[in-house]
Amino acid sequence: MATQTYYLPRGSRILVTGANGFIGSNVVHSLLELGFRVRGTVRSTKPWLDEMFRDKFGRDSYESVVLVNFEDVDTLVGVMDGVSGVAHVVCVC
Repeated sequence: MATQTYYLPRGSRILVTGANGFIGSNVVHSLLELGFRVRGTVRSTKPWLDEMFRDKFGRDSYESVVLVNFEDVDTLVGVMDGVSGVAHVVCVC
């Protein structure tokens, strides 16, 4: 079986914006399957989201962070701490 090479090593933390949306949740799931750790932004707490991903991929695999507004620079800086890559898929619909 061919091995895949990734620019970021498995275990790196990836930020996915809009993690509870249709596209965002599928991106999170795919990244977790590939062995990455994921931090997902949500506009309000979604305990079921954390539970769903942690139950399937392990306790340290996923975490949600509430980010109501991307103009909140202080919160955004904290959200980015320890992140190696970003998948910006949030939708303002």
